[in-house]
Amino acid sequence: MKKLAFYSILLSLVAFSYSCGGDDDTTTTKPSSNQTSISNTNVNLKVGETANVVIKNYDSIVLVNNSNIASIEKIDSLNYRIVGRKVGKTFIDLKNVKCNITINRYYAYFRDPNLSWGEGKNIVKSYELRILKTDEPSSLLYQENNSVCLKYVNYLFTDYKLSSINMYFLPEKTIEISNYLNDYYIQSAQIDPEYDLYESPLPKTDPKFFNVRVKKTPVNFNNVDYILITLSNPN
Repeated sequence: MKKLAFYSILLSLVAFSYSCGGDDDTTTTKPSSNQTSISNTNVNLKVGETANVVIKNYDSIVLVNNSNIASIEKIDSLNYRIVGRKVGKTFIDLKNVKCNITINRYYAYFRDPNLSWGEGKNIVKSYELRILKTDEPSSLLYQENNSVCLKYVNYLFTDYKLSSINMYFLPEKTIEISNYLNDYYIQSAQIDPEYDLYESPLPKTDPKFFNVRVKKTPVNFNNVDYILITLSNPN
């Protein structure tokens, strides 16, 4: 009787195990290996520098959102080279993954002026570390004492809103001026007999876009000759 009871229990356990295990799917789901990826999602460069990245499982053409700021070159099926073009921020969008790109200036001759177009004086004053020389109703003039090439920055306001900036450079510092322009701006297609014309690398529809004019001949300011570079926001 004991043996019979033992075999009955054993058969019951086998039947239970079979009934429970028969309906289960024991196949393990593995993560997809076809997902698009990029080896670096945050690229920081100076103008003129390059960085190589690996992009996998992406069949479309790889493009940078703003090719004025950075460009990308295909080396082979997986390897790409990002090139810093102008100071600014942009990105590469690969649908399910994004690579943010920051391009910094190569030459640091002075602190950038404040480009808060459309804002009032208080924004500029809270930013500036230069010496405030004059505070007029439509302008703020600052003196730069920590630069080999830039001497004055004059913020101009229209209806109490920042509309343009005059920057006064020493005329003998042609290399420094050229390096500054190359770091930040793109040559304009327009031609002017009195000015060399440039533009910020942003799209013209961007509210932060601005034009750049470089006076071809020195201008007299405070009884000294300077090269005048004017930044102006058309919006």
